[in-house]
Amino acid sequence: MKLSKLKIGQKAIVRSISSKEISSKLVGLGIVEGQGISYMYKAPFGGPIAFMVGAYVLALRPIEASVVEVDILD
Repeated sequence: MKLSKLKIGQKAIVRSISSKEISSKLVGLGIVEGQGISYMYKAPFGGPIAFMVGAYVLALRPIEASVVEVDILD
């Protein structure tokens, strides 16, 4: 499932990043394979999406979140 398709409050584990162009940026921000991540909230009008990554909040554009594959935690 794509990170951008999570619902508010859902938690997931990062599986992979499908874009070579922005993978180094995302890795630098802590989006690495096996990292826990949870969906916090989304800005209105197609704005950024806020995720809790480890101990900090990270805002990603929807296009960036759509290249991250995750596995949902139950």
